[in-house]
Amino acid sequence: MVERLEQRFPGAELVFEAFSPYLVRMNNIRLASSKIGARYYWGLKHSQDLESWGKDICLLEEWFPFDQPEPRLAKVKWMRSIPLLAKIMGIYHYRLGKAVA
Repeated sequence: MVERLEQRFPGAELVFEAFSPYLVRMNNIRLASSKIGARYYWGLKHSQDLESWGKDICLLEEWFPFDQPEPRLAKVKWMRSIPLLAKIMGIYHYRLGKAVA
């Protein structure tokens, strides 16, 4: 999908939320014991990984829930000090290719 977006809309920007592979595994274990029948299939380990999917895909920014103090996350702020959990999900901003003049 990302490659097709890059080809169809060169220079466009893409912003999305993604889980880490660790969170994908943990959620799939939880979902396997439920009657929902859903499953996660993909997680983003490193934000730079997506840049290799196309010639000119470029990471512009990334944000993580624990980067800034957030009162709603006060009960789980301890997760900030554990690298595996601090970046368990994020919001990623990419430019897809170069704009065509």
